[in-house]
Amino acid sequence: MPGYKFPTRKERIQLLEELKKMEAENGAELTGNDIYQNYKKAFAEMDKEMEKLSGTGERTKDNPMGLAPELTKEAKEKLLGLMVKAGKAGEAFLAMMQQEKKSLVHGIPGVVNKLQGIMSKDFDAISEYDPETKLTLPEIQEKARTRTIDLRGETLTKLGNMQSSRIPMTVRGSRGEKRKGVFTKANYNTVKSDFNKMLEEAAEKSSPEGKKEVKKILSSYKAFLINNNITKRNNEPITDKASDDYLIGHLRKYLYNHYRGDMSSAALEEFLEEKLELDVKKISKATMKKLTDGMNKLSENVGAEISNWNLELKEGDRVDHRNSCMSAVAGLLGASKLVARSDSMNYIDDNGNVVEGTFMDFGKGLDLDEHPELFKHVGDKPFKKMNQLLKQIADLQVIDFLCLNVDRHPGNLMYQVDKEGNVIGLQGIDNDSSFGTRDIKPDDILKLRVVSKSMADKLNTLTPEMLKFSLRGRGLTEDELNKSAERLTQIKEYIEAKMIKVVDDKSFNKINLADLKPPKNARNVFASVSKFISDGVKEARMSGLGFTPLEEEIDPKLKAISATERKGTVGGVEDTLRRLVVYDIKNKEGLVTKARGMSEKFRDLLGAVEQAKAFHTKLSKSEEYDKKAMLTEMDARPVLKASSTNFQSIMEKADAYLEYKMKEKGVKSLDELRGKNKYEQKHIDYAKKMLKFVEEYNSHLDGPKNDRERQETMANYEKRNIDMKKQAAEQIKKMGR
Repeated sequence: MPGYKFPTRKERIQLLEELKKMEAENGAELTGNDIYQNYKKAFAEMDKEMEKLSGTGERTKDNPMGLAPELTKEAKEKLLGLMVKAGKAGEAFLAMMQQEKKSLVHGIPGVVNKLQGIMSKDFDAISEYDPETKLTLPEIQEKARTRTIDLRGETLTKLGNMQSSRIPMTVRGSRGEKRKGVFTKANYNTVKSDFNKMLEEAAEKSSPEGKKEVKKILSSYKAFLINNNITKRNNEPITDKASDDYLIGHLRKYLYNHYRGDMSSAALEEFLEEKLELDVKKISKATMKKLTDGMNKLSENVGAEISNWNLELKEGDRVDHRNSCMSAVAGLLGASKLVARSDSMNYIDDNGNVVEGTFMDFGKGLDLDEHPELFKHVGDKPFKKMNQLLKQIADLQVIDFLCLNVDRHPGNLMYQVDKEGNVIGLQGIDNDSSFGTRDIKPDDILKLRVVSKSMADKLNTLTPEMLKFSLRGRGLTEDELNKSAERLTQIKEYIEAKMIKVVDDKSFNKINLADLKPPKNARNVFASVSKFISDGVKEARMSGLGFTPLEEEIDPKLKAISATERKGTVGGVEDTLRRLVVYDIKNKEGLVTKARGMSEKFRDLLGAVEQAKAFHTKLSKSEEYDKKAMLTEMDARPVLKASSTNFQSIMEKADAYLEYKMKEKGVKSLDELRGKNKYEQKHIDYAKKMLKFVEEYNSHLDGPKNDRERQETMANYEKRNIDMKKQAAEQIKKMGR
């Protein structure tokens, strides 16, 4: 178990000394006003109490050694009150500096900014402290700072190959408890610079005329979106004011939706010519290949994904820590268990380098999105005990709103289920698509519909200054902090105007579900979760999966729900490849594979299968992929791309062999195809099974992640089936001749 290196109180003391020095140098220029003096007074009161509780205050008769006492409930409440007072005063001073257009990075404002960040983390830790654990203030503060874990000599498993790669690890919390989760290396929004660099490198391989066409890609894409009345995810029209970051993110999503897997140069050429109306004849083949590689790699850019949500992040804004920011807000509102806990954390690698990042606990509950078979444990009345669930949804919606979390869907939720199969609670995970500086419209606020009485009380006492203080020092920009405070003011105004209904905490199960959902053209968490669960139950019934009482002894995955971990591999890469190997061995029992008498086309099919098996063997032994990996959709994509080539080859070879046999036998369908002997029939059956296997794989690979994508996927399937039927009819017609 790796150990922590805990920081000391020296950082705060050094900053205070630096502040005194700057006050003497600046005179009354920044400090000679009531706002700053109020801050100094409030901070001094808080600092004196902290020093006393840290064992560095006055020595008394009862404590002659000046040791730090255990933090009692009374002492905790007193200290928190002083911290709130100092935190608000500090935010008032920083707001004044902003109005006067002073830098919050340098000078006195910069030091106050840093002190606020340190105190914010202390406040978070002290608020969570349970006096029953009988810790001292220094012990509590150990978890308030960014931790640095020494991992030199440790073997780390990297999940995925991208900017947002995750490392699974177990760490110890402040009370010595084990925390299982994943570490995400610090990553930044560099989508614009990465995209422009890619265009420049591609343009170098083309003529002056070709370079001009390449430079027009983004502006032409904007014109394409505007001319075709394509809207943003929140149904806002895309205008000429759309930022480059947003356009790149939108382009990434558009290409991914239309070209699953690697896009070819021919496909990109067609897209540029037909959609963007560029003169592709002026673009060299070398440039087109470079552009194709660059466009495909957009899927690996974290900033490109978040930019598509129009959060309006700036170049260089840090992305990974937004999880910990949401944890801080949830804790501030008394709902810390509603989001997976995340903290800033660093580790020391084998070279002695400090790697910055974020540690996130595994979500608590069942991942129904990755394991649809578990819907068989959701009975006829999935909302029977729904009061707690519905209150949690209402509270989570408020947290998402304040943090501008734009990626809340059923796949980003973990569900708690009781032994009778009722969904009784949830927890939000993957909360990094949040904050930003996007403006909020009235319709966005009205989607909330209701707020619990306890949450409304929390919001009523929470001030914009306190919200900003709780987020200070966590890597958000000043504009993002201001927008968070603005959203707090907005939601409080709507509650006061009774445009958002306040519901007693114990009365949610008395409200009709329909009254909790927004109008038909909008969606909130009530709507998406109820549809997700209802659809899952219906699909389970249609599949013949009746309700089975949840038994811990029967299904270990459902044992101790609070401890279950999210381990689904999106796309089923490892499971699918392993199934192929087992499937292949099972179906080759008794299969004659001697070269003599075997058709060349069937030999080609066996070769494709062997190649896929070799790929699986190499993948399972590689350092880039671990068969126990917990991959996100984005992390899994590079592996999915590589594996798709193998399965495509199997499908093509199986198709070619069966088509050859149908023509040879003069039959018009696969059902009619029969071998002349047992030897040939085994070959035909094997080819059919391989076709079915690849079809199942493709179906799993394209599995929907939300309602909108489910509809798109079904439409694509229907179109593909129609096309396949047409092709089959044409082939049969040709063979009939």
